[in-house]
Amino acid sequence: AVEGGCDAWELDYAIKKHEGFLEKFGPNSEHAGGTLLQLGYLYKKIGEYFKAIEAFKSSSATFSINS
Repeated sequence: AVEGGCDAWELDYAIKKHEGFLEKFGPNSEHAGGTLLQLGYLYKKIGEYFKAIEAFKSSSATFSINS
């Protein structure tokens, strides 16, 4: 790991794992809200702000549905 954070490979890997989870279990699964929230922060970290906003919006909606 890079001092103070992740390198590009690690961020890409984490994003793919989170996206894969959502593809496998769907956006309404029990842990989807947290996964979407984490994905939003990962997108923000790499500068994908529109994707980050959509992930944050989706996580909020998912938490509302599952509560």
